[in-house]
Amino acid sequence: MKMITNGYEMGGSLDAWARKFSSPHKRSVKDMVATVPHNGGTLRFNLAAYHQAQKEGAKWMETKSQSMVEHIRAHTGTGSRAREKASQTAQSYILQEAEAVSRFAKISRCESLGLRVTNLQHDGITTTLHPSLSHEQVAAHLSRAATAGSGYRVVVVGATDAPEVVN
Repeated sequence: MKMITNGYEMGGSLDAWARKFSSPHKRSVKDMVATVPHNGGTLRFNLAAYHQAQKEGAKWMETKSQSMVEHIRAHTGTGSRAREKASQTAQSYILQEAEAVSRFAKISRCESLGLRVTNLQHDGITTTLHPSLSHEQVAAHLSRAATAGSGYRVVVVGATDAPEVVN
């Protein structure tokens, strides 16, 4: 599932997944609706609706970053795959920047809490445990810091079954 959603986030489709993991039963996950646990209840996740939302978001981002897209196109060969994917490249750069800002805010807050950061991930971090704060309290601190730093709502979820907290 992660391979599919990551592909959708970068303008892909089910084609690559289907080539690698084709179903002998000829079933498709394209119209799959899953019920997943969420905040003590359940949440219906519709893969097709998610894909549509990702496409709409990418289109919106492209309209807001035309000069960046054109700059990328100007530095790629005519007819090249890189030129065709210029809007996805711009989106990737923009999202990497947002992830870095969020991650930096979390790292700064960890320093003020006396937590050691043990691993960096896309926009997440892994830290040592705090001697007196629960996973939930640390996650709340990091959520507030990342939200303030990035300007958009960030929800941090701490892993409670690991010797370190994943944020």
